[in-house]
Amino acid sequence: MQKKKMLITEVAVVLASSINYTSVTLLNSIWRLELYVLIPMLFIVTFLMGLITIDTKKALVYAISGIFFGTALATAVMVAPAILLGEGGSIVDSALNTALNAVSKFLIFSVVVSIISALMGSVVGELVEPITDFQA
Repeated sequence: MQKKKMLITEVAVVLASSINYTSVTLLNSIWRLELYVLIPMLFIVTFLMGLITIDTKKALVYAISGIFFGTALATAVMVAPAILLGEGGSIVDSALNTALNAVSKFLIFSVVVSIISALMGSVVGELVEPITDFQA
């Protein structure tokens, strides 16, 4: 039972991270917001995820898997209108090319920021844990 709870928690963390990364990627791709607006959003979310998980290895795995699932989801969201409207293969190919081009530019920065912030969050979580771990 405990393993099942842990698995559900881990899946929930990765799902939340990937949905958040998807929204940040779509803000970058569709609304053309600048990186100096988006990087702090990504930093804060990944820092909090690292703070919650505490384990450094798990924090890095969750951050990177959330980024790649979020990238795939953002690409699917950007290509979905062309596919659902039944456009021809060349238009779907063009939409996919445009989506991958927009997503890949942000992916380089976000991987580096996520690794740094997940490491910082897990280190701070390890430092804060003994303070909050008291028994009454």
